[in-house]
Amino acid sequence: MPLSRLSSKGQLVIPIGIRKKLGLEQGGELSLHLRGRKIVLEPIAGRRGTHTWESWRGALRNSTALEDHLKEHSSVCHCLGARTQCPTPHW
Repeated sequence: MPLSRLSSKGQLVIPIGIRKKLGLEQGGELSLHLRGRKIVLEPIAGRRGTHTWESWRGALRNSTALEDHLKEHSSVCHCLGARTQCPTPHW
C-alpha cells in the first residue's frame, strides 16, 4: 500500500501510480469527505484536468520569462525610436 506524508502546510502528495489510474492531472479537482475516521477523495466528474488560474500559481516561480519579455519589449520600442510612442513604461 503506497504511503504519503502530510506537509507542514497540510498538503498531501498522491502517488503517481494512483494519479495515473484515476487520470488525475495538475489542477484537477477532488471532493473530500469523511467516512467515519477515513478521508475519502473522489475526482469531480467532468472537471478532470480542468485548469483554473489558481492552479497555475507558482508555475513560473523560477522563470525569467517576465524579464526576458520586458527586455525584448524595451529593445523593440527603442528600435522604433521617434517613429512611434511606446504605449507602456519601461521597467
